[in-house]
Amino acid sequence: PAVPTRIQSALTKALAIISCGRDPLADAYQADSKGRFDSLNEYERAIMLSHAYDGQVRNGHVFQFLSNTTGERALETCRALGMIGDQFGLQLLQSGIDTAMSEVEAETPHQAVRTVQDSQRRMWEMQLDDIYSQYCSQEDVSLRIFRFVLENSGRF
Repeated sequence: PAVPTRIQSALTKALAIISCGRDPLADAYQADSKGRFDSLNEYERAIMLSHAYDGQVRNGHVFQFLSNTTGERALETCRALGMIGDQFGLQLLQSGIDTAMSEVEAETPHQAVRTVQDSQRRMWEMQLDDIYSQYCSQEDVSLRIFRFVLENSGRF
């Protein structure tokens, strides 16, 4: 059977959002200066933020995500993970935020993680290894994003 046009359109747009370069969030920050990231609706942002989060976490744990520029959007990324139904991702990020903010006095999780030594980050990572393992063993983020797009195709 033919795929409805609105679903085709939504999937095409989602693919463009998550395939915009090696680091989608870095591209988003560049686009931000031109207002393009801000022009994305919350569903489009959810795709971009969830995809960027997954890449950062799988490459170097949740504290890599928080210490890089991606961490500046940690709270927005929590909302995005919740929107796409990524419970392990949300649990891992929230645990990372809670750990950093409870042990370091800072205004944001990004600032907290950037102020500590690598050895402290490694200790924090060890504390979250069980959640991290659950996150890494779940299905690929692309499948969650695909389902999210199908369920919300009218919002793209």
